[in-house]
Amino acid sequence: MTTLTLQQRFAVATAIGAAGGGVALAMIGQGNFGYGDAGFLRVATAGAFLAGLLVAGGFGGQGVPGLLRALLSFLGATVLGAVIAVLLMPFDSLWRQVLPLEILRDWVAGSLVGPLHVLEVLADDLLVLVVWAGGVAASRAAHLISRT
Repeated sequence: MTTLTLQQRFAVATAIGAAGGGVALAMIGQGNFGYGDAGFLRVATAGAFLAGLLVAGGFGGQGVPGLLRALLSFLGATVLGAVIAVLLMPFDSLWRQVLPLEILRDWVAGSLVGPLHVLEVLADDLLVLVVWAGGVAASRAAHLISRT
């Protein structure tokens, strides 16, 4: 793990959050999610950003091992960001209404299904995969920035 400054950690998280938001926009454009376009974009971006904060230490290492650690960190952020996004859904819904009990049930079930859905869409939809790959490239840039 690399020791990053707070500024570097937030830079990495911002890049990963932007990648997550981009994937969410691509998924929305392809009709691959039914939560609600604006709500999905909010929770996906926030989930990716928070996951980025958690995995930022995997960026900034030297050489091929550092690059591989950064790639694995980005893959981990993809799955973790999806879990966090699903967990944020009920809180997003609170902005619009009082929290009904059905949302809590869906929240627990969705936290298990969310990451699998993201991986399925990555495997099935070329546009979403291309945008996700752009996020991988952005994580490479964040990796290089973290090294300086």
